[in-house]
Amino acid sequence: MAFSGLPTDSFQAVTGVLFSLTVDGTDIGYFNKVSGLSIDITPVETTATKDGTSYMKVNVPGRMSYGDIEFGRGLSTDKTLEEWVDTVATGKVADARKNGSIDVIDTGTGQPMATFEFQNGWPSRWSGPSLSASADETSIESMTLVVEAITRTA
Repeated sequence: MAFSGLPTDSFQAVTGVLFSLTVDGTDIGYFNKVSGLSIDITPVETTATKDGTSYMKVNVPGRMSYGDIEFGRGLSTDKTLEEWVDTVATGKVADARKNGSIDVIDTGTGQPMATFEFQNGWPSRWSGPSLSASADETSIESMTLVVEAITRTA
């Protein structure tokens, strides 16, 4: 017996994608890897009574937190990420807090498949590539973004 509660006509798995990062309306670029899009809600245990005679354990939602978003891409000549990290490193954290979005781009159509918006994000880490003149690999840079909220909008 098949479960008929899911709308199968609107389900499409996302494969073959790039990720586009926009910060305060400025396109930062494309990334091959994005991870950490998560929301964690800590359960808080409490008790409730039923008919005033028996008690039972009840879990209610507690503190909500959002994962750190990690980005990875091939190193480019664009220094926007490093300049954003420098804003934090020089103590201008209020200036570094930005709102933005991450679009999941279908590489076949070039169209966004999903969009995640974040609020008050700032880079907590930038990592340059491992350099080797004899390596035949793409040099990868990465950045970790701390955010206060994540919402899927599309």
